[in-house]
Amino acid sequence: MKKLLAALLLAAILPAVAFAGLIDVGFGTNISTVQTVSETFEGFDAVKLGFGPEARLKIFFIELNAKAVLNANQEDVLMLHGTVGASLCLEAGPFRIGVGAQSEGIVFGSMNGELIGPNFISSQDFERSIFENFNDTYLYLRANADIKLGRLLLGVDYIVPTDFLFGAAEKDFSLLLPQDWAAGKLSISLLYCLF
Repeated sequence: MKKLLAALLLAAILPAVAFAGLIDVGFGTNISTVQTVSETFEGFDAVKLGFGPEARLKIFFIELNAKAVLNANQEDVLMLHGTVGASLCLEAGPFRIGVGAQSEGIVFGSMNGELIGPNFISSQDFERSIFENFNDTYLYLRANADIKLGRLLLGVDYIVPTDFLFGAAEKDFSLLLPQDWAAGKLSISLLYCLF
């Protein structure tokens, strides 16, 4: 009986919280640079861009995001990159800004007809699990700005790599600051918010 009462209470509270703007769920698409911003716009070519799906979940001031970017930036090379991350965000009317961290890796790829992945480091070592490969990835810092237009969310984000390795035996937190802020990637997103 207690479980049923708790489930009913939760079912009543969640929609109220969602419609009060405290929970936000959105699905959509993104267009991203697959090289650094300066490399992308120097001699611009559409193959320097990637596209794919994106999903976000915001609860109070914490936003979780995941996206995939498919690109073929060279002949005989096809990659599907995936990112997952978390941000702290602030809202003022229709505007939202956030800062956070994320990881980036290769979900799968093909290079000269050879399969690469699924892993996070472009390795062809399929004996390792995806979690072992995740330990060999670097942390990225992320800044984003969005505007909500009704149920549509138009956003731009910038991610920059750090030298902080997730699986390092000894954590050196001084590596959390990027060596080169210009070495980042830019992404533009359009999402539909369910509520």
